[in-house]
Amino acid sequence: MKAITGFILLSVFVLTVATLDAKDETDMVRAGQKLFARYCAECHGPTGQGTDRAPALQSYVKNSQPAMLVSFIKNGKLRAGMPSWSRLPDQRLSQIVSYLQVLPDSR
Repeated sequence: MKAITGFILLSVFVLTVATLDAKDETDMVRAGQKLFARYCAECHGPTGQGTDRAPALQSYVKNSQPAMLVSFIKNGKLRAGMPSWSRLPDQRLSQIVSYLQVLPDSR
């Protein structure tokens, strides 16, 4: 009986942690979507599909590590037309990356 009770408690704990992690990730994506709309969409389009001012982002995002994306957004590449967003805190940059990672393919 103790084993069953322990298993049930452990299962509830694991499900609770998984739910909280999913909620945290959902919150990160929502915050990132708002930040993307404010800082990035003018050039990259509302869903990162690209415009005449800047390229589509999906293939670049899928082939890059999150830390590298944060660094790229933070430092920019002015010669290629990408401004630095170093004035944004790393947490905000990570939220933008979370949003970019859930964008559908631009095909």
